Amino acid sequence: MKLINIRYKSAVFFGIFSLILSLALGVVQWVNRASYVAMGYEVSLVKVLVTNPIISGIVTYIMVVVAILVYNFVAKKGFPLCWEISRK
Repeated sequence: MKLINIRYKSAVFFGIFSLILSLALGVVQWVNRASYVAMGYEVSLVKVLVTNPIISGIVTYIMVVVAILVYNFVAKKGFPLCWEISRK
């Protein structure tokens, strides 16, 4: 079995997954904001719960789309992932 083409819709899953994980991390940062402020970091509600998760989701989506694009290009050139076991 050879994997020759990966659909770009799978990148949406990784983008949403990254958004959810970043939102969870933002909640943890908001709960522990006193320790972050003591270390000198600025912690605002909008930055932690809105800006960072959205940017993280978008960046992850773009990175996965680029990885899929590169893999599809390489697979079409003749180097796909293969799960075939050759028996000698």
